[in-house]
Amino acid sequence: MAYGRSVEMVERFQSALQGELDTRYDALLLQREVVIAMCVIMGLLLLYAFFSIYRALRLTIDGLLGVTRRLADGDLSARVQVSSKDEVADIANGLNLMAEAFASSISHMDRTSYELSDVAARLGTSIGLAKQSMNAQQAETEQVATAINEMTTSVADVAQNTEGAAL
Repeated sequence: MAYGRSVEMVERFQSALQGELDTRYDALLLQREVVIAMCVIMGLLLLYAFFSIYRALRLTIDGLLGVTRRLADGDLSARVQVSSKDEVADIANGLNLMAEAFASSISHMDRTSYELSDVAARLGTSIGLAKQSMNAQQAETEQVATAINEMTTSVADVAQNTEGAAL
């Protein structure tokens, strides 16, 4: 009887241990499934964050490329719309400043070339007037020279006639 009781106690103890083991094993499986689910969720969140950051950067970089192409095509009014405050926004602001400086320089050169063209036109007009004046003076000088030559000839004739009359 004592033996039967011992066996019965061992079987109850074994049954209790088996129940405890099953409970712990089930808890361990549940914990493992929770960890796997959390890892999957974290992976998906990281993937979402990566693609969100990539998309934001890509849109900003595409905007920068579009503006640089427009600037290269001669549209100096092109500017990048800056909505963020990151390093790419610093680059965009730098590009906007550079485009503004180029536009200002080109505008200044345009005004200067217009002024230079105006001065050149006025100088051309002045040179034309000076040439006309010089031509008129040359014609008058030639007339004076002709008159002097005629007077010299007349004086010479008078002198010759006077000399001939005096002899």
